[in-house]
Order: sequence, then C-alpha cells, then structure tokens
Amino acid sequence: MVKCLGVWWWKGKDGAEVTKRFSTWKPKGELKFYFPIHTVVGENRAFCVIEVDNIETLARNLADFTDICTFDISPIIDSVEYIKLLT
Repeated sequence: MVKCLGVWWWKGKDGAEVTKRFSTWKPKGELKFYFPIHTVVGENRAFCVIEVDNIETLARNLADFTDICTFDISPIIDSVEYIKLLT
C-alpha cells in the first residue's frame, strides 16, 4: 500500500458537473481515505490523503474525472517512517 496526497482542480464552469459525478462516485478497489475529501473554499480545488494498493487502482478511480479535472498525485511517507529509513 502506498500513501498519496491527491490534489485536483477544475474550471469554474465545470463545478456543477464535478459535484454531480462526485455525489454518485463509488471507490473502486483497495482505497483507504485518511480523512474526508476537503474542498479549498473559493478555489475550485480539493485534496485528500489516501492509501492505495497499486497505481492501477488509483487510475481506475481517477478515470471518471480526467476529462474535467486536473490531478496532482504525490506519494508521501509518514515522518516517523521516514526517520526509521534514515537510521
């Protein structure tokens, strides 16, 4: 499993469509959300921290939105885990 910070954004004109799709979206595969998806108020942007079993699962979950959203997905590691790797 890999933890990722997911940030995505959309054009203002697509806001209603993003909301419509998200309201019926169901996660596919092994996906764990560490806290609910948050929207940055007034910026047409959202973010979340997820853990996913593999990149294919991540791609399947983003596929329904790639025509109206731009995604920036960054792998992350817990600071405590990172320090253990360094020592």
